[in-house]
Amino acid sequence: MKVRNIYPFFILFSTFLILGAQTPSATYSIDADSFAPLAGKAVSQSYSNFSAVEPFGGLSVKNLPDFKNMSGFIGQIKMAPLDQDGDGLSDQIELSTGTNINKPDSDGDGLTDFEESQLGTDPLKSDTDGDGISDGQEVSANTNPQKADTPIVNARLPGILTLPPVVNEKGATGFAQIMDNGGDTITRLGFWVSQKILVRFADPSTRMIDGKREGNQFTAQINNLIPGKTYYIRAFAQNSAGINYGSVRRIKIKENYIAPFDGSPMGGKWYRSEWFGSFMHGNANWIFHQELGWLYHGPLDGNGVWVWNENFKWTWSRKDVWPYMWVNNDARWVYYFGMKGNQPTFWDYNTRAYIQW
Repeated sequence: MKVRNIYPFFILFSTFLILGAQTPSATYSIDADSFAPLAGKAVSQSYSNFSAVEPFGGLSVKNLPDFKNMSGFIGQIKMAPLDQDGDGLSDQIELSTGTNINKPDSDGDGLTDFEESQLGTDPLKSDTDGDGISDGQEVSANTNPQKADTPIVNARLPGILTLPPVVNEKGATGFAQIMDNGGDTITRLGFWVSQKILVRFADPSTRMIDGKREGNQFTAQINNLIPGKTYYIRAFAQNSAGINYGSVRRIKIKENYIAPFDGSPMGGKWYRSEWFGSFMHGNANWIFHQELGWLYHGPLDGNGVWVWNENFKWTWSRKDVWPYMWVNNDARWVYYFGMKGNQPTFWDYNTRAYIQW
């Protein structure tokens, strides 16, 4: 972080008044144009209201939080770890294991890095057991990707294909096709639904849903899915030789996301706030701001928003206060000017200097 004093750039005059026993004070007159080289493209109100002496120059600000008693509140905010690729593993864990923080499936075997961590397979090796069959293929066949001697096909069992499910706000519809009846009558068919990728009869999160057959295809309605959680569905069919499974399909009901900073959807995961600028929703409460980078916001309680970033830690602001920000760690106000030289630039009221990340 660079710290530079900018008094030579903006102090146009100073007047010292001594009244009785009062301590002398300095008053600065600020010309808005003097900040033009520094301010860059601010995303908020004009910096012409900026005061280098006191925050909120020209603003009428009321009902500020009691910052002195905020340590307990902030301490209760539990931050979810940043997960840029959304695979379920935090960036910190992926960096330690050598997997790609921007790629959910580092080795391209059809299993996410998180799923491989649950299975015990190698997320950097597409065929953990070296039998010539990828880990993803073995999981789809319900065989062990850590043992090279597990059989893939039993010719007498039915051949089943799990088709892509249709997901809506309340649940999903599973689709499957019977490729081969195994030379025998199919007595039961449907879907296994679980929060784990491998079928385990003893798994309490696993449930079996009977399907409705129409010709060589069958469907089933899958309800009671928790938004934000990943589920795995696998079609199955049974004849006298036993039960066989189709490939795995993932289901995830989207959570109802309420964007912070009065953000409006722009498309994809991007949102636009009239006062805070554009940002992309990451995982949990993480957002990627177009200028400030990765930020984590606290609860949206109506009186502003607490935001964590790597440089300032916890800060607070709101629409009528921005671009002023309260930095909780050392109890100070800063003013955000925008980008200067591709770096976020602030005025620090404690040091009377501007700082850049």
